[in-house]
Amino acid sequence: MRYQLGLATFCLSAIALLPNAAMADLGSAEQATTGSTKFNVWCSKRGNDCTVEITDSKIVVDGKGGVSKDRILKIWRDKEMRSFWDRNPLNYYQDVFYLTYRKDDGAEATGKFIVLHERTGSEFWNRLETLLGSQSRPIGPSIKIE
Repeated sequence: MRYQLGLATFCLSAIALLPNAAMADLGSAEQATTGSTKFNVWCSKRGNDCTVEITDSKIVVDGKGGVSKDRILKIWRDKEMRSFWDRNPLNYYQDVFYLTYRKDDGAEATGKFIVLHERTGSEFWNRLETLLGSQSRPIGPSIKIE
C-alpha cells in the first residue's frame, strides 16, 4: 500500500512539472512592443536635430514619408569618439546607428542616427530590432547541426 501511495504521489508530481500549454509563453516577462516610439536624435551629423518615430511597420524621420520595414536591408550600430570638449568623464563615446534601405527608385541609401544618452541608445536599438523581427539576423552562413 505504501509503495502504491508513493508511486501515485511521484506520478502526480511529475505531471505537475510537465510544460503546460497555458504557461508556454513568457507571461509577465513579456513587454509590449507595439505602437510607435519617438526619439529625439541627431540625423547624419551632430547638431542636426531630428525626431525619429519607429512604428510597427516603418521608421519615419521628422514626420515625413518614412521607410517601411520591408525596404530596410540592414541595420548596424557603432561607437564614435566624442570631440575633446564634449567628453563626459563617464562616457567618451556616442552611439551611432546606421540603416541601409532601398529607395523608391531602387537605389540603396544609408541613414545615420547619433545618440548621446546611453539608455536612449539602447532603447533605439531594441526598437529597431523589434521593428525588423527575425529579419534583423546577421547575414552569413547557416550552421546545420547533425
